[in-house]
Amino acid sequence: MVETDARPIALALLEWGYSPHSLSDHIWNYLADTSEKIACLLQLLSPVGASFMRISAVIGVVPTGSLTWQDVSDGFHREDILKTTVADWTRDMYVNMLIPMKAKGKTPTPSDESTASRNQANFKKKLLERDGVFSVVGGVMEDSEITLSTQPPLAHGAATLTAAHIIPFSASSRSRLRYLLSIFAGQDREYMETLLTVHINDPSNGLLLDSLSHQAFDKYRFGVQYHDKQYRIRILVRAILLPQTMLHHNDGDELVFGQGPINHALPAALLCNVRLAIGHVLHESGSDRAIDEILEDEQKFNDGDLEGDHWYRVSAAYLERELRDLPMIEKGIRLQDDEMDADDCEEHISTASLHFLST
Repeated sequence: MVETDARPIALALLEWGYSPHSLSDHIWNYLADTSEKIACLLQLLSPVGASFMRISAVIGVVPTGSLTWQDVSDGFHREDILKTTVADWTRDMYVNMLIPMKAKGKTPTPSDESTASRNQANFKKKLLERDGVFSVVGGVMEDSEITLSTQPPLAHGAATLTAAHIIPFSASSRSRLRYLLSIFAGQDREYMETLLTVHINDPSNGLLLDSLSHQAFDKYRFGVQYHDKQYRIRILVRAILLPQTMLHHNDGDELVFGQGPINHALPAALLCNVRLAIGHVLHESGSDRAIDEILEDEQKFNDGDLEGDHWYRVSAAYLERELRDLPMIEKGIRLQDDEMDADDCEEHISTASLHFLST
């Protein structure tokens, strides 16, 4: 049995999750099946998760002083009674939320391909109507709008713009993903169900991007934050990993949506911020590279289609086989992908700590 250590991802989820208290509630419900576990959890969670103060009536258990989420994740690792179950909780979040959120898939993929094309074209049409003929991120002009009489645009080039879903279209067909996103976001489950099924192709879940920026968005190299009634771009990697059209953006620059002729819904603040939080979890936990490698291997099997039955090839067992050979590293070492060359990756990938998936 390989020693389980779910700390890197568990800690990233708790520190960067959109609603860490909702996540800690979920941990409680996942683990609190014996009085002994309840006692351990009370000691660990009540100082940071306010909702756990309701358990303080447990006789003979006095919560410790103020703790950080790092203290909590270390405590999970120390307590043998919790360690394995925390690994199971983390694996559930990893397999059923983080990987599907990063898997590109075919978007959308109903059985009728002509209907899929029409739906995607209509989605893009609404985004063009909302934002105008320029992408807000990148400042690229939609090339179909250029005519012989068009004045040279004040834009960073022209291209066929694409409609990017903030929360992937695949969420509309994955109930477990929708459920875990509701936990991650601290939102009512029915509300998230409606948001991610009925309204999955609503302009509130879309950005207009050129193809290279769309790829960078899919890889969580940047995100959009809504705060104080403003949208701002948030860069999650070094500039060298961004497409040329995005290099004029600085982290924190304001983005102004809704400059087009029709008042369609602006990007939903909740969806933007939840996706950005997931980007932080991926990068801070070191799982970003491991997931990319898994998805690249999976693409060899099914040409990138991660929908339907193909998805089950990316199972817990498959992940275990892929991750078992990754080397272990010292606790606390984190290297950014862009700071390593190909030869270094095999020795230093921080996702090696994902051995908690192995048995």
